[in-house]
Amino acid sequence: MFLRNDHIGDMVYATPAFKIAKETFPEAKVVVLADSHNKSVIAKDTNVDEIWEIDLFWRRLLKFEWKAVSDYLKILKKIRKENFDVGIDLRRSKLNMFFFLFIPDIKNRVSNYNINGGKVFLTHPLIYKKTNFN
Repeated sequence: MFLRNDHIGDMVYATPAFKIAKETFPEAKVVVLADSHNKSVIAKDTNVDEIWEIDLFWRRLLKFEWKAVSDYLKILKKIRKENFDVGIDLRRSKLNMFFFLFIPDIKNRVSNYNINGGKVFLTHPLIYKKTNFN
């Protein structure tokens, strides 16, 4: 499972990861959690088996939208039912790591982390070092 639930351009940059995953593990099921705005970028990507739509629901929680809680609980149930071996957050988001990898207890949780944290939610943390190219 890949997480890329933010901007359209970031989803475009993420597409090579789906291709590499399928080439390396052809039998793997590639599921991407995507925002409704960036879902269209990968709608016809043959390397993606399923797209599950979820936005950055915590932004709606700030306005006390109960639908935000309901949307999250539905996705949480799907993640737990699927019993993923690996979850990868391509966004480096502590909230993604916590809500979509840690809470559902995905066996192998992978992402970059930085000085702002997130490492505690990962089983395979990768240090993110900012360079002049980022």
